[in-house]
Amino acid sequence: MKKIEKFLYYGAGYTLLIMTVYYLAAAIASPSDAKISIGRFFLILLFGFIVAGAELVYRLLTVKTWLKIFLHYAILLAAFLLIFVPMLSVKSNGPASIIAWALIFTALYALLSALMLFIRKTACKADKTLEAIERTEPKSKEEYTPLYTDKDN
Repeated sequence: MKKIEKFLYYGAGYTLLIMTVYYLAAAIASPSDAKISIGRFFLILLFGFIVAGAELVYRLLTVKTWLKIFLHYAILLAAFLLIFVPMLSVKSNGPASIIAWALIFTALYALLSALMLFIRKTACKADKTLEAIERTEPKSKEEYTPLYTDKDN
């Protein structure tokens, strides 16, 4: 049950994030026509839940890390090319356009992966530093004494 809850939670979160970025890009490109139709909303929702599914696959698989990363990347690339690229309403020039979008996605995937790795390493380093500080701090010899005891009643 916890996995289903996480899937729904992550799916909703990714959908919100994607919609926000999409809306901001649309507002910058054409401020008077910045809207998301119901069809695009459902495509973004589908894409957000595919991203959540890829995240779940990544976390649940017990194979080598490079294979997990490759599967995660392949699922997201396929979803991006099949759902998100047609939604952008760009004129396609055949295979060259698909390769260009795949390269753009790959660059974004590498950038976001590097950013996430940096954040995780920084957080782990901070945790280890805090643990080291807590171990070296001297314990207080004073003990807490309550103001009221059972004898006072």
